[in-house]
Amino acid sequence: MKTKSQSQIYVPKSFLLGLLVPCFLSGCVAKQASEIEQALLNEDFSGSYELVVDQRADGIHLDGFVASDADRLKIVSIAKENAGHRKVYSEIEVRPQQTAVKLLPPAVPSDAEILAAVQRVVGEERRKLDAQLKVERLDVNNGAVSIRGDTSNFRTVDALLARIRTVDGVRDVHSSLTINGKPYMAMWQKESR
Repeated sequence: MKTKSQSQIYVPKSFLLGLLVPCFLSGCVAKQASEIEQALLNEDFSGSYELVVDQRADGIHLDGFVASDADRLKIVSIAKENAGHRKVYSEIEVRPQQTAVKLLPPAVPSDAEILAAVQRVVGEERRKLDAQLKVERLDVNNGAVSIRGDTSNFRTVDALLARIRTVDGVRDVHSSLTINGKPYMAMWQKESR
């Protein structure tokens, strides 16, 4: 028989059992959560994912995001296999991976494409502005357009050159257009007085 002088305290067995059972269960639960995490680390998924395995009183909760619905179902299945008798709750969102877009510089038309577009513009302007517009030479070299010809007034030259400059790929315009056989600048100065 033990006396108080030995400083021992009597604790009923039922009280100890009450303390040990929850500790034992939480240890098992923690083990289940870590087993789920380990099982997930051993798997391959189609894309990136972020996942939290959380143990709560009502069961194991999965939270985060995955790249596909197939990955979500796979994770839930693995969790259920490793959860023992605990219920698994999935709060996993499916967020498809963002595809990277590489911005390329705009395509530069070839000289042949630029020449064809400038020829269309010259034809349209000839019909619209001046039937007397005569183009003797039209060339394109690295986006620089060279035009030589004759027309009846300087406004036709201005309108034509302005339209040519709007053609995609044109970097520069070199004009040798004349007005009734005379240089453009001489006629423009005469008209502006």
